[in-house]
Amino acid sequence: MSKHTKRNNPAKNAWLTHQPIIGTKLYKLAVEIARNTPKHGMIYYSHVQEQVRNCKGRKRSINGNKDLHSATQCVITCAHAIVERRQTRHSYRIFHLQRWYNPKLVDRQHEVNYYRRYDIAPWEKGTLREKQERRAKALFHSNFYLRGNRASAGRTFHLAITDNPDDVTFNSRSEKRWGRRYAKTHVEQSAVIPRQWYSRVIKNELHTLSTYGTLVLDAEYLYDYDRDDKRIRLYRATYATQGVGYNATLHRGFIARSDGDFATSEKSANYALRGLIRRLTPKDEGAYLDRELARYTERYGGYHVYRSHAYRFKYCGNGVTRWCNDVGINPYDGATLARVNDAYYAIPCEEALRVIRYAARLAMREAKALATA
Repeated sequence: MSKHTKRNNPAKNAWLTHQPIIGTKLYKLAVEIARNTPKHGMIYYSHVQEQVRNCKGRKRSINGNKDLHSATQCVITCAHAIVERRQTRHSYRIFHLQRWYNPKLVDRQHEVNYYRRYDIAPWEKGTLREKQERRAKALFHSNFYLRGNRASAGRTFHLAITDNPDDVTFNSRSEKRWGRRYAKTHVEQSAVIPRQWYSRVIKNELHTLSTYGTLVLDAEYLYDYDRDDKRIRLYRATYATQGVGYNATLHRGFIARSDGDFATSEKSANYALRGLIRRLTPKDEGAYLDRELARYTERYGGYHVYRSHAYRFKYCGNGVTRWCNDVGINPYDGATLARVNDAYYAIPCEEALRVIRYAARLAMREAKALATA
């Protein structure tokens, strides 16, 4: 065999890289798998695993592992390498064959593709409406993240295009399909989106909200609102939210968006704007806690708190006794809620705060029971 033949033989090139790892038996199996794989075809893991399992006399220890999974992965990697090198050799031969017939044209085209690093895109056929419809369907499928893809019995999805905003909708339902032993879940989903879905949703970056369980079907820009160097954009939108299981709920309302935060409302744009401003405003948790404890002291300050309330959360008895001794409370007699509240401000403790809230809930239940008796 000549040196030129060795260089152009993909199997011989892959032999030097993969044969010392997987052995001769598995390498021949990888060559056979690569030969039976069509161009741009897929190599299925289960088929390769079955062939590796039935391969007698194969090498057992691969990369320090003796399991079947390691052998299957290495065989698939070797087969991919052989397929890739064969495709490269085929392209190399076609290029030189065309160059022999028309060297000027091929050389110029090769130079253009080399500097651009991509092939020239073909001219898209069809009218403007057909192009918009194809683009909307392709982008909608690639940005669809609501549940349904992992249903055990599969998913059926229907997508339609409309020019009327009132016809935009989304439906999702699931059903059980019984087999021999157990039932599988099949999800059927359908959506109607506007023809300008790309310009109305994608360009406004509203498609990213689907990762948070909100699928925007249509959006109409209203106005901007500036607050603290942050611009809030408001839209009148039709969107679907993730429900229980595979179900989804359709809403027609408003969306307020600012960078990565958003808020929705079905009532008005003002409600959505106020909700987003409330989310963007930093919370003063210290002031909120002061108001909460003051309310508990005013309403249920005379309620008696015991150690049993702390044991309800499985707290350590020694820790509870130590904290009570530090703040001057008799751990065996207990204290009123107002006294425990003052002790918490003297020596803050997360466990004590939890007990105060729990005792306030018990006092509220007893007050309601007495009121209804």
